[in-house]
Amino acid sequence: MKKYLLMLLCCALPAMAQDTVILQELPLEAPAAPATEEVKSLSQSQQTLNDLYVMIDNQNTAIQDLTSKLEQMEFQITQLTKKMETANQDITFRLKELENKPVAEPAKPIVIDKSSDKERYDFAYDYIKKGDYSEAQKLLTEFTKDFPKSNLLPNALYWLGETYYTQEQYENAVGFFADVFAQHKDSNKAPDALFKMGLSMKGLNNTEAACSAWKGLIAEYPKADATLKQRAQEEMKKLKCPS
Repeated sequence: MKKYLLMLLCCALPAMAQDTVILQELPLEAPAAPATEEVKSLSQSQQTLNDLYVMIDNQNTAIQDLTSKLEQMEFQITQLTKKMETANQDITFRLKELENKPVAEPAKPIVIDKSSDKERYDFAYDYIKKGDYSEAQKLLTEFTKDFPKSNLLPNALYWLGETYYTQEQYENAVGFFADVFAQHKDSNKAPDALFKMGLSMKGLNNTEAACSAWKGLIAEYPKADATLKQRAQEEMKKLKCPS
């Protein structure tokens, strides 16, 4: 039995050794090569796609902005067109009105009685209301010469002073206001003349004379219009006139 086992082992060992050699000679499976290049390629492709998406998104945004601006411009053009159409219709309407409107007759010259101080005064005063001070001065000056004894003379002198005061010709204004007070002290225009004389002196930077005029108004005409006296007192406070 031992012999038999020894012989069996002897036969088996060479075979096992051969198998071992065969196993050793068989090449092992080579490990997979790292996919570095493929990964890089895929990564670059993904980045390119991302860039394209960003570009497309930016273009879409730009297109939306342009569309919005275009719509706004179209709206503005529509509004301007409507305004132009309305203006054209208005112009056409006005032109038709002018075509159908009869030619106005030239204004008839005003005929006044030159011998009437009232008509002459009113005629001159109308130019003051129109703001035509040059013509008013001319007509009022003629009035003072033609009607030296008229009850309207103080008024004419006062309004002559006003025409110069309104144009800031204070020296001329003072002369006429002074004439009203000096020559027609009892007229209803005397208090107004004193007040405007003070303003004219103020315009000439003559504070002392301005204060004297306003003091004279309050002292000489205690029954003058309350508003006029109040204005005189306010002006005196502004200039700090001595009491």
